Amino acid sequence: MVSRKENRTPMSPSDYNSDSQSERNDDNIGTIAVEQDQVVQASPDTRVTNSHQMVTPRAEESETDLVKENEALRTRLQKASRHFQMKQLINEKDELVMLRLRRYVKEQLWKKVKFITDDDVLERALNKCADQFGVDEKERYDWRQRMSREVQQSLNNRRNNCVNDLGEAFMSK
Repeated sequence: MVSRKENRTPMSPSDYNSDSQSERNDDNIGTIAVEQDQVVQASPDTRVTNSHQMVTPRAEESETDLVKENEALRTRLQKASRHFQMKQLINEKDELVMLRLRRYVKEQLWKKVKFITDDDVLERALNKCADQFGVDEKERYDWRQRMSREVQQSLNNRRNNCVNDLGEAFMSK
């Protein structure tokens, strides 16, 4: 194991050919000490110059190309960050709406709909839920797409709970 506090110099090609164990350690191959506490693993494309700087093929690119690439990456990162924040806010709002929707389906819609037999029944149930929650006409299609599974699952759960309660009541007598 290589000690990080050990002060090392870059290894030259002649160091690799040395037979002495004190001069050559297999753990040191390709490792360059930049500072006392920092160790950098050299990639196969990296060259070590006499001034102890690592030169990679990327360093040969023009500075303007790197600046442009940096700006493009920064812009992509900002867009991804905004997208993630918006998605997180939407998910939090949707969670609250889903909790209220589940309660509404189990308490109110259950009295009118027990089974969803086809798309027409599902659409009428979703329209009643959308009316209850005040969803705009423009947003209804998307809202129905997002919430249709919740309505179906809530009705199925309520029906399963009723069946289980009936089974327990019957078995207890």
